[in-house]
Amino acid sequence: MAEKKKKTESTSKTKSKTKQTLDAVKLEDIATKRNVMLRFICYLADHHAIENMRFWLEAQIFKYEKDPQKCRTAAQAIYDRYFGPKGVGINVEEEHLVAELENKVKRPDRTIFMLVQNGIWGLLK
Repeated sequence: MAEKKKKTESTSKTKSKTKQTLDAVKLEDIATKRNVMLRFICYLADHHAIENMRFWLEAQIFKYEKDPQKCRTAAQAIYDRYFGPKGVGINVEEEHLVAELENKVKRPDRTIFMLVQNGIWGLLK
C-alpha cells in the first residue's frame, strides 16, 4: 500500500513539473522544437486534447495545397475526420464556425479551416 502511495505521489509530482514547464513554453517553440513538441504531445494525451493538435496540424498543412482537386478531397477528409457524424470531435467554442464549415467544404479554399484553427490555437495556448 505504501509503495502504491509513493508511486501516486511521484506521478503527481511529475505531472506538476510538466505543467509548470509547459506553462513557460511558447506555442511557437512547441511547433518548431522536436523535444518540446514530444513533451507537449504527452501533455495533450494526458488531458485528452491531442485531437485538437492533430486538427491544427492537418489544417496547417492543408493551407499549402495548391491543386484544386486535392484541396477538395483533403478538405472533405479533414471535415469528416473531425466534424462529420463519425468524427472524433474537437473542442470548438464557436459552434457556428463548425456549422459554416459544412457549407464551405463543398467549395473549399485554402483558408476554409482558418477560423476554427485560430480558435483551437487559442485553446492550446
